[in-house]
Amino acid sequence: MAMAITVSFLIGSIPTGYLAGYIWARRDPRRVGSGNVGGMNVLRNIGIVPGICTILLDIGKGVLAAVLSRGLCGGPTAWVALPACVAGHNWMPWLGFRGGKGLAVSGGALMVLHFGAAAVVFPLLGALTLALRNVDLASLLSFSLLPFLLKAWRMDWGVVLAAALVPIEYLLRTIPGKKE
Repeated sequence: MAMAITVSFLIGSIPTGYLAGYIWARRDPRRVGSGNVGGMNVLRNIGIVPGICTILLDIGKGVLAAVLSRGLCGGPTAWVALPACVAGHNWMPWLGFRGGKGLAVSGGALMVLHFGAAAVVFPLLGALTLALRNVDLASLLSFSLLPFLLKAWRMDWGVVLAAALVPIEYLLRTIPGKKE
């Protein structure tokens, strides 16, 4: 399990947004917009192509971490990949422990670990984003539902706990960036 956590964290810590911003526009996403290196900041402030590439690569980081964790651990223990990969993405050691918020990474891992949960959480995220016009609040609400969904589907308590860490990690990255 320690190997799966370490590998997932390191995969999550690959600074895709930073690399995309630098390769396409010679710009550092930490210096524009929200200062996050996640896909939404890159999309909004550096460009559509690097933003979409960042989002797709971040989803890929989550998928890769979950697949490797399944291979290393198997069963419910593979869920350690979800919060570990998100933590790596949110607090990248290579960028002074700055990163994104973990939304795309969470989505990628969730699609591998429990596609049914992803099929509920992401449409809900989209609907809440449209209704609330606030992606941070919509993300927090939709991912907060995840542990309850998993328990309703009779998943192991360890899985529920791993899923419960995701909205906490999101909140820890979102609150310091709020100016109001």
